[in-house]
Amino acid sequence: DRAYYGKLIKGAKKEIRLIGKTAFHFLEDFANRDGSHKEATFLLEALGRGVSVRFLLPCPDRLSPSDKGKANASKKRLDELKLEFNDFSYRYFDHEESHSFFLADDEVIIGPFFPHLASMDTPALHLDRSATLPQKYIEYFDAEWKRNDDQA
Repeated sequence: DRAYYGKLIKGAKKEIRLIGKTAFHFLEDFANRDGSHKEATFLLEALGRGVSVRFLLPCPDRLSPSDKGKANASKKRLDELKLEFNDFSYRYFDHEESHSFFLADDEVIIGPFFPHLASMDTPALHLDRSATLPQKYIEYFDAEWKRNDDQA
């Protein structure tokens, strides 16, 4: 839900992390200067405040043809953000995605990827960063980030 995630992005002061499939909808919803809704620039505003933003995404070559098109469109926008903001970075991993992960400071949202179902239509858990379950996801993100430092 755009408003739900938007509130978390708007409140972020230190970091935002994302594991997604293509980031296409996320960028449209939160990094879109031409967007007509109030949340359209929330990610850009967070970057302007010095919030560190990191995305981990599957290599576009591993995706279905329809997702590959979205991933290629996202890559253009990701590269623009990387040039514009020192605190923005992204990397690709070279295996099938298994879950979505979103972290904004102390708020964590995790959910599965279901084949043939958009991630925005899947169930998710919203947890405090200090809980046990999010710790494994944060550790996983950090390990994948290090393992794929040459993939952007």
